[in-house]
Amino acid sequence: MNTKIGKPKILALFAALIMSLSIIPVVNAADLTGGGDVSNSPPWLVSITIDSDQTNGGNEGNFDDTSALSTNVYNNDGDDYVIIHIVACDNNSEEDMAWINVTCNQDPNGADTWMNHEITATDWDETSPQAGTEKTIKGWDNGTGDYLYFSFKFTYTNDDAPTGNTGTSVSWQWTATIKDTAGSTDDKSLASHNVYNYADVVAVDGYFASNGDQNSSDLEWGNWSSPAGTDNVEAKNYLKGTSDGNAQGTLDITWDTSNLVKGGDTIALSNLEHYYDEEASPGAASWNSEGTGNSVSATISDKTSSQIVGWWRYTIDLPPGTPVGSYEEGFTYSFDGIVPA
Repeated sequence: MNTKIGKPKILALFAALIMSLSIIPVVNAADLTGGGDVSNSPPWLVSITIDSDQTNGGNEGNFDDTSALSTNVYNNDGDDYVIIHIVACDNNSEEDMAWINVTCNQDPNGADTWMNHEITATDWDETSPQAGTEKTIKGWDNGTGDYLYFSFKFTYTNDDAPTGNTGTSVSWQWTATIKDTAGSTDDKSLASHNVYNYADVVAVDGYFASNGDQNSSDLEWGNWSSPAGTDNVEAKNYLKGTSDGNAQGTLDITWDTSNLVKGGDTIALSNLEHYYDEEASPGAASWNSEGTGNSVSATISDKTSSQIVGWWRYTIDLPPGTPVGSYEEGFTYSFDGIVPA
């Protein structure tokens, strides 16, 4: 059977087909974001170190590095000091560091020596290294962004060493603590170092008798008289050294040349043997040989008495054929502070 579709119906079907093809689902675009939170990174102390060889004094202020982080300090007259350097870092930026605090396990006033420093733009805007100042922390940025550098100075006084002559040294240890704006902290300690106190050591002018009294009439050390060819001629007087505290160091004798001289005649100082001991008087001494020649040193013992007294004497061999006359030479008698090994 033939079925004919009229023209109007065909047009209607075609229109319906076009409409069905043109109806396409529409997806609306959304405003999306991606990311996360950066949490607080606690600050950390990279290092705390101490400078060596920091002293305003002379012999009484010798410093000696005994390790990378330890320095022994000889303290005498209140002018020996240390410079402490601290490096701190915060991965959230240097501006996240809020303050730095320094304490020490020793203080003459009975509490920790401490310095508290609020970290501000003054620190992170400063690009030049700041010299350490007395008990005041100074900070600066060397341009790395996350690191800050700090330093301070501390001057030791006699009160900072053993008191009452009860010991030869006292141990000091500095500790730094860094804190950020979130309250996180980190701390690091400098290895301990010793502060030695030996008060004022004096190489006393003049010459002394065996009972310890000064011989005001003696004009030279020795004052001996004996014929040529005599060995082990005894000096008739002594040199004296004193200390009002716990001494560490040497008493040194250095002759100006290598000979005793009389005009063109000489006696070599290799003929002298030097002796040293520490007793109340030379007459009570048990003498220790300190060598021959024109330069000798005697190490002062580690004593805890309120006063150390050292005595020097010498003997001399007078070679056969030495012409008659008075022989002499100048010498220097001095104290030199040292750090024990």
